[in-house]
Amino acid sequence: MKRNYLMMAMAAAMLASCAQTGLVEEIAEEPQKAIGFSTFVDKATRAENSEEEYSQEMNIHHNVFSVWGFKNTSTTAAVFAGVNVEYVAASTNGDGSTIPAHWKYDELRYWDKAATDYYFYACAPITAPFIFTGTQDNGKFTIGTTGSEYEVDALNISPKNSEEAQTSWKEKTEKDLMIAAPCHLNGTSLSNAYASKVGLNFIHILSRLNIVINKYVNSSTSILVKNITIGNMKYKGTFDEETGVADNTIGTNSRWTKTTDKKDYSYDIDYSVHRTQNNYVIEALIMPQTTKTEEVKLDGTGDMDEAYIRINYSLTSGSTTEYFTACYNLAKVFGIESGELEFNEGWQNTLTISLSPAAIVFTANTAPWDDKVTKELPIK
Repeated sequence: MKRNYLMMAMAAAMLASCAQTGLVEEIAEEPQKAIGFSTFVDKATRAENSEEEYSQEMNIHHNVFSVWGFKNTSTTAAVFAGVNVEYVAASTNGDGSTIPAHWKYDELRYWDKAATDYYFYACAPITAPFIFTGTQDNGKFTIGTTGSEYEVDALNISPKNSEEAQTSWKEKTEKDLMIAAPCHLNGTSLSNAYASKVGLNFIHILSRLNIVINKYVNSSTSILVKNITIGNMKYKGTFDEETGVADNTIGTNSRWTKTTDKKDYSYDIDYSVHRTQNNYVIEALIMPQTTKTEEVKLDGTGDMDEAYIRINYSLTSGSTTEYFTACYNLAKVFGIESGELEFNEGWQNTLTISLSPAAIVFTANTAPWDDKVTKELPIK
């Protein structure tokens, strides 16, 4: 009897050993894998784009974003609920090996092989007033609520290309509001995400107005652009990701509900036009909107109800300095004679200014003498 107990105990130990060994080997072959992220930024589109080099690396625009993620198992709680994901630059280990640049977040989440659908939503910057709403398979972002509209402060510029921008401008950079296109993973796309990372494609939801000043090489006259004003621009409104837009398409301004409030953005730049190359002087992030054509006189008189641009500049020749002002309807300077100029989400419109002053020159002649009476006087 005792021997039978001993045999049974040995058999149980052997079974336990086999089961434990098999489990360890299975985990070693297919370990749980943490969810990781890769990012991409859609390039701004518009026929008036400059020849700029555009970076599609998200970390150039924002180095932190917030993410929401869901899976379709019996537990529908969010896998990510506004988790901040931060960019970490490449570094070197103590052994000299390289740790590649990557996006990281605290408290790793792992793929659930029992889930057949995952949904991810993301936004940046994390300091912007984004509100995540909707269900796990139909999430969306809104900005602002009734009575508390979001205000775009275009006094600040996008610093990407402004080589000559003053330091004070760079310190006041406007928030470049971005959301990722909804990312639904299943089937092959989910398998690819297991093997690599969740690819998030971010898009700009503000518009941008660039102003470039062409170089001027006449050494006898110094030109200094003192101020550029972009006037009558709408700047307040609320954003709803799905309002009036099918399938979350971009290139529209209908997702923004604008108020009728307008303001002038004034840039004191003291910018010398004598340069070795053409330069960006303003890259203003603005509320998506449209503006119409209207008659505006150079001195700034007229209806002035739609967006306009005013340029104040000075010319110095020798010891003499003169000051000038020129005002234009913004839609007309973009070649629209009737209709509307669009500033849509993810669009940038670029205006290039050329200052080629014509000096005041003189010609002179004299009026002929008119013959009235001719008389001979003989003297004897």
